[in-house]
Amino acid sequence: MTTASNDLQKRLDALEAENHRLRRDNEVIADSFRSVTERYQTLVDNLGIGVYSLSDPIKGTLGSGNPAVARIFGYDSVEEILALGTSFMLYEDPEERVRFVQKLLDNEFKASHTITFEVGLLKKDRTPIRVRIVAHGTFDGDNKLVRVDGAVEDVTGQRMAEEALRESEHRFRKVFETAAVGIVICSRDGRMVKVNPAFCEFIGYGPEELHARTMLDITHPDHRKESIARMRKLKESPSVALEGEKRYLHKDGRAIWGQIRATNFIDVQGEAVNSVVIVQDITERKLVEGDLLRIQKLESLAVLAGGIAHDFNNILTGVLGNVSLARVIAEGNPKLQDRLARAEHAATRARDLTLQLQTFARGGEPDRRAAFIGDIVSEAADFCLRGSKVRCEVSAESSPWPAEVDPGQIGQVFSNLLINAQQAMPEGGTVEVRTENVVVDPGSLLPLGPGRYVRVIVADGGIGIPEDELDQIFDPYFTTKATGSGLGLATSYSIIRKHGGHITVDSAVTAGTRFAVYLPAAAAGVVPLVEGRVQAEPASGSGRILLMDDEAIVAETDRSILENFGYEVVTVLDGGDVLPRYRAARASGRPFDLVIMDLTVPGGHGGAEVIGALRRYDPAVRALVSSGYSTNPVMAEFERWGFRAALPKPHTARELLQAVRSVIEAD
Repeated sequence: MTTASNDLQKRLDALEAENHRLRRDNEVIADSFRSVTERYQTLVDNLGIGVYSLSDPIKGTLGSGNPAVARIFGYDSVEEILALGTSFMLYEDPEERVRFVQKLLDNEFKASHTITFEVGLLKKDRTPIRVRIVAHGTFDGDNKLVRVDGAVEDVTGQRMAEEALRESEHRFRKVFETAAVGIVICSRDGRMVKVNPAFCEFIGYGPEELHARTMLDITHPDHRKESIARMRKLKESPSVALEGEKRYLHKDGRAIWGQIRATNFIDVQGEAVNSVVIVQDITERKLVEGDLLRIQKLESLAVLAGGIAHDFNNILTGVLGNVSLARVIAEGNPKLQDRLARAEHAATRARDLTLQLQTFARGGEPDRRAAFIGDIVSEAADFCLRGSKVRCEVSAESSPWPAEVDPGQIGQVFSNLLINAQQAMPEGGTVEVRTENVVVDPGSLLPLGPGRYVRVIVADGGIGIPEDELDQIFDPYFTTKATGSGLGLATSYSIIRKHGGHITVDSAVTAGTRFAVYLPAAAAGVVPLVEGRVQAEPASGSGRILLMDDEAIVAETDRSILENFGYEVVTVLDGGDVLPRYRAARASGRPFDLVIMDLTVPGGHGGAEVIGALRRYDPAVRALVSSGYSTNPVMAEFERWGFRAALPKPHTARELLQAVRSVIEAD
């Protein structure tokens, strides 16, 4: 074979080898393409988003679609939905089809080749759904649209959720703005992000004033420590809900009470993003609770105070009676008279203390009558403030109403208030007292029944009362004075309550204190009775007296006083002996001119039990009741029980003798 032939054969062999390699590469490429196509088709078939093509976009002719398209529109297969021929069959609104075609013909689409929009379509069962459509156009050389490929996604649930969220937000805003309770949304550091009108009304600040503040800024100092602990717990435990009560500081400086519930707003990751605090105004309720608690304290002391006062009065009767008798005997000895006068004054002050204790005793009802409060205050001021640097100015409306009160008890109330005012102004000053006519309407916040009242304002310019002590000043035995008993204001509160009235107080340190006392007004047209207060000097008398008292010291003291002034006295220790002695005296022709009986005898018969039998035996019997329970109803209404007079214990010789003469010498 020639050299030329050999070269040709080599070239042919090389070409054959190259063809074989190309065939092999083409097969590899074809296999790869088939694999990629299969993977692409698998991906498309398994997508949750529908993939479609329109072979004639203007007519809406469906060229292809993946299974997701069938699922979205509720068809059993792709073939079933392709059998519709045109996608326009899926449109709920024909106008939407027109707008879709217009979008495909717009220059904007020709420039970008892609549009995204939402439209309402219909499922196979005619259920409307909302879908998001992405359309990508293919154009020929003449820029004519020949094909549209794209994706379709069912966003019905998403849009429903968004609508529900908008509706929820709308309802929340409405509730937030119109709620009767305060609502505060706080950031994680406690700053107030949003506040509703009810909270602004509660605290006194506007929304713009609160946005720069934290909750601690408006919290009362006494409650800041627990508020810090509450904030810390909210941060540490996102799902916790905390409840409690705390005091806030109103813009005007007042302390106000709020019942709170605090919880966190939690995001989808379970993290707390904000906290919400709901605040209900319970200031009025706390005031009422304070009054109820104060009443319970007073009632719990009633039996104890009454018993102590009774026993102490019996002892004090012996002391005061003997001292006053000794003053009579010691006449002509100035030095001894002075010492005895001092002792009598000290015993009288002790009697005033027991009188305050008796106010707590159960059953102590005021002996009410019509009286002008201004007269009672003037008399109390004359007695309490005489010789001090404090003066009292009393004023009233042009036609003041009289009040229905027990003058003695109400005089004690204003004595306590005036003494407090004097002690609050050690350098001197003026106490202003003004009486006003007021009508309390139904629904008033005052704990009073509707009707006419006399309001008495007692205002001083003294040192004032610290805010943290205001809630306690009416509590029994609470006092800020080194020498105080803590009974003055508690007694005043109890007396006013028993009168069906009310007392309030406002005070600020260095700015003075203002009490407002409400007392029921007397019936229209009632004219107060002006009583004389002439006190006769002790004088000798005559007559036989039967004296019953279970306390030997009281019986012996009163017997000595009466006998020293000319009376004949027989004593017994129990009411059971009164009627037999009284009968025997009448039978002997030497009857008793007066019977003095102790009201109560523990374990025995007191005057209240004996007087009925005594009056049945002798309807004309002259009887005088005496008791250390001076607030007992029998003492206030002695005539209704059959007595001629009442004599509280302890009493001086003068008071005993005057009471005896008033009964024996009466017509």
